[in-house]
Amino acid sequence: MSNPYTVQVTYTVQINRYRTVSERLLSAIAAQSAARAAHDAARDAYDDRRRNLILDGIPGMAERCPAEVREAALARALEPETRAVRATREQLRAADAELESARVQERAEREALRSFQLAHAQAQ
Repeated sequence: MSNPYTVQVTYTVQINRYRTVSERLLSAIAAQSAARAAHDAARDAYDDRRRNLILDGIPGMAERCPAEVREAALARALEPETRAVRATREQLRAADAELESARVQERAEREALRSFQLAHAQAQ
């Protein structure tokens, strides 16, 4: 027969693990939300700047020019916004990966805790 003290200590350790991974999950959710908001803001800034350049014209660009030249000038003018969108997209991908990892770990610890609870309830 198992020692109730050993089961209780293991159960307490499992509770602490679950709390730790739950905190990690909450932190990952907040980080992912912030990364998504930053990416959306960068994408909106890119779209607004592109629209303005198309409507108002590209500074220093002749009004009539080949489409390839116009697209190249537009891409050069949008370079800072493009870099910002790419950087925030990478941050969002990293935050999504961290969130998924935290969810998996939380689920595993929750199942382990549930198993301990069931074993503890059956032992009594």
